[in-house]
Amino acid sequence: MTPFAQNITFVISLGVVVLNILSVILLWILVLGTPDKKNKDLGSKIASHALVLSALIAIGGTIGSLIYSSVIGFIPCEFCWWARILLFPQAVLFFVAWFRSWKYKITDSAVYIYALVFSIMGVLVTGFHYYGQMFNPSLLDACIATGVSCSQIPFVEFGYITIPWMAFSTFVALALVIGIKLRFSK
Repeated sequence: MTPFAQNITFVISLGVVVLNILSVILLWILVLGTPDKKNKDLGSKIASHALVLSALIAIGGTIGSLIYSSVIGFIPCEFCWWARILLFPQAVLFFVAWFRSWKYKITDSAVYIYALVFSIMGVLVTGFHYYGQMFNPSLLDACIATGVSCSQIPFVEFGYITIPWMAFSTFVALALVIGIKLRFSK
């Protein structure tokens, strides 16, 4: 990997670490509510900003994916294509929903249901890909027939972050933000 690609990977991986930490906090809020009963509005505050948060997460994941394929030159494997199919439309959905709410004051809560379905499927696809890549590469042997091997690991940052983990983290964060939106919306 070139020094440029290493630097990009390091920066994106730092973002993934932050996203993982935030996901743990979001999971805590989703399952247990806020730790401080006096500040039970935290779930509602996150829910009120869920559209912008979801748009930022989906657009960030899309940009990261495009950087790896278009700038750095990694060819996506079949599982990576499935992850893209499940992520890229969410960036468009959330951007359009945000624009409509900002420009026309129109809110469409159905976007969260559509995105939640995409996110859950994304968690399953990328979770399986990560597991196969890191722990059982023989699960991904069939991918070799389609071109790029899904078990190929171009990098491992901080001991656990790979491209499938980046996608998995994005889908988990999206699902948690949407879950909080659905649970704490007024």
